[in-house]
Amino acid sequence: MESVTKQPDESFFIDADFSEVLIEGETINLSDSTVSAVDVNGSDVTTVVLDLTTKAVEDAKLRIRILGGISDDSPYKITFKAVTSDSNIYELDVLLKVEEI
Repeated sequence: MESVTKQPDESFFIDADFSEVLIEGETINLSDSTVSAVDVNGSDVTTVVLDLTTKAVEDAKLRIRILGGISDDSPYKITFKAVTSDSNIYELDVLLKVEEI
């Protein structure tokens, strides 16, 4: 599982690259794909650490802006679920660590 570390006030884009699983001509459907986040207790923190208005597809990557987060609730598991033009569903997880330096 890939991991990203950020400070609580930082905000930047991360992405999940699905190029290894997409077949030639297959694309990611933005409207059907989702990105969600849970904290170490399994509680949904999607709206706390993700800016859902920034969800985008770029080539074979599903991307989103991460923001906020609390060191004590970290690490967060961010799940990228890509639904494709061939009705395939693929998931990739990213571990988000929030640390005040």
